[in-house]
Amino acid sequence: MNLSIVKNEIKNEIGKMHTFRCKLSRGQSLVFNGSITKCYPAIFIVSDDNGNIYSFSYNDYIISNIEIVDVKRKK
Repeated sequence: MNLSIVKNEIKNEIGKMHTFRCKLSRGQSLVFNGSITKCYPAIFIVSDDNGNIYSFSYNDYIISNIEIVDVKRKK
């Protein structure tokens, strides 16, 4: 998967509500509803329904450490 394709995929989802699934340490995971608020050259910012803010790298998305559950990935 090409990094520029991933960046464009994520930029197209700014402001839309999605369900996110994140892999955490020690086999834990976090599932929340939120929206992508901003995209930067190396990271993107996600805000959840409770006002929490998370940042993820595009590589996190490529290696599936974060998954946008209701968006189909291009392979």
